[in-house]
Amino acid sequence: MIHPSAVVEQGAQMGTNVSIGAMAYVGPHVVLGDNVVIKPQAHVTGHTTIGNNCKIYPFTVIGIEPQDLKYQGGDTRVEIGDNNTIREHTQIHAGVEQFGGVTKIGNNNLIMGNVHIAHDVIIHNNTIIVNAANLSGHVVVEDYAILGGACGIHQFVRVGQHAMIGGMAAVERDVVPFSLVQGERSKVVGLNVIGLKRRGFDREELSNLKQAMQAIFFGDETLAARMEALAADKTESKVVKDLVDFVEGAAKRGLTQASDGARF
Repeated sequence: MIHPSAVVEQGAQMGTNVSIGAMAYVGPHVVLGDNVVIKPQAHVTGHTTIGNNCKIYPFTVIGIEPQDLKYQGGDTRVEIGDNNTIREHTQIHAGVEQFGGVTKIGNNNLIMGNVHIAHDVIIHNNTIIVNAANLSGHVVVEDYAILGGACGIHQFVRVGQHAMIGGMAAVERDVVPFSLVQGERSKVVGLNVIGLKRRGFDREELSNLKQAMQAIFFGDETLAARMEALAADKTESKVVKDLVDFVEGAAKRGLTQASDGARF
């Protein structure tokens, strides 16, 4: 299943039923799981592990050194889970030593073409990252998030679970779970209702989230006071607890704020 023109360096490890296309490159420290497809002219190098049933499309570069001046040439890594599709021209860089040295992608993600995933990014599971999205170093993307085309995510920003970011949005602060964000200087404009309904959230959960969003973004008291009241009032709701936990962990970059006309 290895094309004669492909280069697979000695030391590379491969599972069963691996396919490597014409003029592709696989480096000596790469580990490929079962049923991995490396399309023609893809480049997988460095200390990279790719799980089962992944497809890597042409001209993708995975495991290359990070674009960070703090990098000192160490054996940093890329770890990719199972059932991921990574489309053409995407770049996934290895980590930097000072921050743990791992860029990590979970399971069941669709990463479309021309996406840039910088050093030490962590992408959880079941995400969709649309064409030309740019993720700076140390970004975290939680489960089921959708990142629109050509959006830009500032370093150290977290994107919460089930959030949706519109195309070409510039995201400079953490995006709360379940929210819908858009705009050149991005703002929360509402709840990601359509996406949540598609994933089976019921009316009670949506109602709880709407009330929680209203409490987080609007009110006369301080955010800390509003969060304390919200946590005490809605501890029985898992989705609200997830939301509260996320907001309480947003100290590094702060939160993406709601627009004046946001609808919850």
